Amino acid sequence: MSLSALALVAGWATCLILLAVLSRGASRLAGFSHLNTIFTHSACAAAIAALWLGSEAPHWPHYSGWFLSGFLAGPFCILPICQRLAGKVAGLTRAASGLGAGPRARLRLLWFPLLRGPILLSGLISLATLTSCLILGSFTHV
Repeated sequence: MSLSALALVAGWATCLILLAVLSRGASRLAGFSHLNTIFTHSACAAAIAALWLGSEAPHWPHYSGWFLSGFLAGPFCILPICQRLAGKVAGLTRAASGLGAGPRARLRLLWFPLLRGPILLSGLISLATLTSCLILGSFTHV
């Protein structure tokens, strides 16, 4: 059970790192306002797939099912943060810079209050989703 939990968390962390790297490039794309809707729908579908794969993961070799289940759960877990930041990042940063706020002041006075709730909600969703994947895997009967 501990190796399966480790593989699940490793897949989840790999997905979050990959999304962080890819989102920096995607934030520069102009004219793609529908990307947020596409990400929302695909994240919900990936969460359903992660829960299904969590029930099938014990039958996959070398914990690859657990890793893939955690990888698929990642986008759903950061959905509250992405929804909060959709379309607000560039305008808020420019406004804070225009008022003379440095990077530390922007982090303390702008980003922390803005993202406090979504980060807490994302953590709770992550805990619930990954726990559900582990519980579903232990009750599989074939």
